[in-house]
Amino acid sequence: MARYTCLFSFSQPSDQLLGQLEPSLTDCGLNVVHKTVDYLLARERPGKVSYYRLVTVELVIDRADEVRNRTRLNLIVKNEELALQQNNHCRQMSEQIGQTLQESGLLELLSSVTG
Repeated sequence: MARYTCLFSFSQPSDQLLGQLEPSLTDCGLNVVHKTVDYLLARERPGKVSYYRLVTVELVIDRADEVRNRTRLNLIVKNEELALQQNNHCRQMSEQIGQTLQESGLLELLSSVTG
């Protein structure tokens, strides 16, 4: 299973964050399947790649830093594909989603760590 994570830190309050991210995920070819106050689950639309390559995206909000007017967001992108090649579909989608979130202009990005 391929899995990539990215940690963002935004200056917006967490109650506004997920609502602003939904259009960016839709632009990346994802459908939001489940959403709560601090969690969002989206899946890639079928049709472009094999079923086992379809990615699942989780956005998890960490409210621990809200006291300092920062919201931490953990982006997890995963699929059933074995990551035998470094440049696989899951990694490409992870990079595309991360870049789209940074370039959306809706959010002020304070820091980003990918690994």
